[in-house]
Amino acid sequence: MARIIEYTAPSLRPGTAQVPNNREGFQTYTSKDDASPMEMQPIISIPMDSTNVYGDFINFRGLQHAPVNEQGVVFLFGMICRELGYVVESVRSGFPDCEAKRQIPGPKGKWQRVRIEFEFESRTFRSHGHDPDQCDVIVCWEHNWPDCSIEVLELRSSMKRISSN
Repeated sequence: MARIIEYTAPSLRPGTAQVPNNREGFQTYTSKDDASPMEMQPIISIPMDSTNVYGDFINFRGLQHAPVNEQGVVFLFGMICRELGYVVESVRSGFPDCEAKRQIPGPKGKWQRVRIEFEFESRTFRSHGHDPDQCDVIVCWEHNWPDCSIEVLELRSSMKRISSN
């Protein structure tokens, strides 16, 4: 294996290989310094595009993989919104993505209108330049915006609570 690598990439130091990477041109892989050529794992180059990328296995009610983008968040929210106390009124491609109602804690029969923006990561809301005054809840897979002034519903942790019930 080491001879193949050295032959195909002679300008690299031994134990290093480059394979195509759609984002930066080439990705460099290095074997462990103490590994012999026989211990090196074969390197397989698989083009990374949106058609073959999946999230972790979650096997949740027919959804095999965790979301990897905003559309996955929308789908998962639709699967569990009722258990989270929400009813969806409309979904659209413009901001905010969704209008829903949620049950108000306390006496049954009381609902509150909420404007929801779906994001894969909560901090994407800020980078998209959305107006926080026009949104009540960010629904995301991963909440990674600690200073967020808007209520955030992280589906990853919500799904775990639902699964354990």
